[in-house]
Amino acid sequence: HPGFDRASCMANLVLHETQVEQTATMLAAQIADLARLSNGALEIADVVIDLAKPVGRTIDTRIDMIVNGTAVTLTYPGDVKYLSTMIHHALATRFAALDAGQRFAWLWVDAGPWISCLTNGAVERLNEAFRLSAKSSCQWAWIDEEPGHGAGVVSAANPAPGA
Repeated sequence: HPGFDRASCMANLVLHETQVEQTATMLAAQIADLARLSNGALEIADVVIDLAKPVGRTIDTRIDMIVNGTAVTLTYPGDVKYLSTMIHHALATRFAALDAGQRFAWLWVDAGPWISCLTNGAVERLNEAFRLSAKSSCQWAWIDEEPGHGAGVVSAANPAPGA
């Protein structure tokens, strides 16, 4: 549609693709997206991302950053081309702990999770309004209530992204 401003619809929404190279630049962009979606509630600085040489598809990942004045270190086995959710879970947990009436939520689809910053109770209202349930192919969920996983290790306890 001529004149349609896509940015106006994406101000509180981002897609983190499931199958994309997990470079330091990509991981930094994921962190920046979550900081932006938090509307300034998460102040993230001094991000240092260290990716070890891959062993097969697994790449040991270490991320150091300062989140709201507190040093945070994430270490996990990532995958060179599949999304891990360790960043998402860590930042969502810190955001929820602020008790600001907003949290990060996601809706997983084939391409990856659509992520948004929603007010408390919105996930439940969205799922009800769209009749999404555990039987649905997808539903909105609070990110802080779901465990993070490194995509480099897939098991029954640590399923592949979106599984």
